[in-house]
Amino acid sequence: MPPGEALLPATVLLPLQSALRAFFDGPDSLGGSFELLGPARRAEVLANYLCGSNQDSSSSFSPLPAAEAQPPPPATQRKQRRALLTGCFDLTHAGHYNALRQAKAAFPGEDVILVAGVHSDEAIENAKGAPTVLQHDERLEMVKACRWVDEVAGDLPYAVPVSLLDRLGCDVAVHGDDLPRAPGGGGLFDEVRAAGRLHIVKRTEGTSTTMLIGRLLSMSKDHLPKQSAEEKVLDSPQLVSNEALASMASVTPISAPTWTLLPTMSRMALFYSDRPRYLSAAKRVVYAPGEWDLFHVAHVRFLQRARQLGDFLVVGCYDDETIHRKKGKNYPLQTLHERSLNVLACRHVDDVLLGAPWQVTKDLLTTLNVAVVVTGQNCLYVEPLTDGTSDVLGMGDPFLHCRADNILQVIESTCSLTMDVIAQRIFDNTAKYSQNAKEQAEQDYNDSKGFVAES
Repeated sequence: MPPGEALLPATVLLPLQSALRAFFDGPDSLGGSFELLGPARRAEVLANYLCGSNQDSSSSFSPLPAAEAQPPPPATQRKQRRALLTGCFDLTHAGHYNALRQAKAAFPGEDVILVAGVHSDEAIENAKGAPTVLQHDERLEMVKACRWVDEVAGDLPYAVPVSLLDRLGCDVAVHGDDLPRAPGGGGLFDEVRAAGRLHIVKRTEGTSTTMLIGRLLSMSKDHLPKQSAEEKVLDSPQLVSNEALASMASVTPISAPTWTLLPTMSRMALFYSDRPRYLSAAKRVVYAPGEWDLFHVAHVRFLQRARQLGDFLVVGCYDDETIHRKKGKNYPLQTLHERSLNVLACRHVDDVLLGAPWQVTKDLLTTLNVAVVVTGQNCLYVEPLTDGTSDVLGMGDPFLHCRADNILQVIESTCSLTMDVIAQRIFDNTAKYSQNAKEQAEQDYNDSKGFVAES
């Protein structure tokens, strides 16, 4: 109809207004039901009413059910795809978790069943010339705790042939853009790539098991260059015996690598997305502050038990300065963002507080609606400080307000694995963990890598 041209003569304006008021405001409340209809059905019902048709009159009008009035789009069959991502998952870190996350998100619009394949101890030592730091069952447990993993297959070989995909019922293999090669020079994924069953995702920069081992080895007395007695380290971590600390020498700081983890907000958001639970709906919030350095099996079991004390678990990650003040030289081994990504990947965790304050303040408890605060049995502040108790760290009791409110709970450890145990395993194999070849491979990858979009 041309603009400004009337559809009906002006003489029907008042009767039309009266009829529409009667339709929407009448005793039968037709208007409320009318709003449930779709546009075409609304036009049909209203036209019949205004024209006095017996069909859909005020006495017989019966709207379609809401589900029929606003029909959903036709249900589509989502394709299911089984994807296999294999790895060592030794000293499981943000790079491992980001690879698993990307594999889960690699095929938009499809239901991806992610199978995480864990190489056997023997396969890894044969390929890398050094034993794993974490035992096979420990690596399996870490992968099972990842929120993006649906199934886990253990004791896998290092190479991934088509026959392995078929045996596990997988459609495709997924790997980072740093595809490994066999000692003879062939690619370990050449066969699945030739078969069109390989999907490449972005390798996470600036974090690797090699780097973490290097950071720990830098604190081993036997590994460090000797210095004069005047240069003794006064700020040493409590990682080795007192006798070793007494003779440990300071060292020239390790030069910073040219590649580091880049904690963009988009990556943090991807790690946080698709949470099934939200703080606003929580009835009992549990808060677990800690360091979470070198995230390992004992951490996972602790968080699992903490989560069982409520319906929403917030994990506090101390900032780097707090941990350094508490533990000394070279700690933490992982930055705040590395540690936070590790914790965010754990299926027992609902949210993470970045740079959590040392003191669990009343404001924190109120803001997060915390009902329970948890700590481990080995925490120095399990028992309250008294007049006769020395605060060995000089940092104050972090749980002062929790004790006053009687909401502090101590969780007993069910795992003997600790940072000290991990460190000792590495120190015991210092010669085998020679960094030269691995660092060169890392450098070669970074020198030649190109841009790969992150899923």
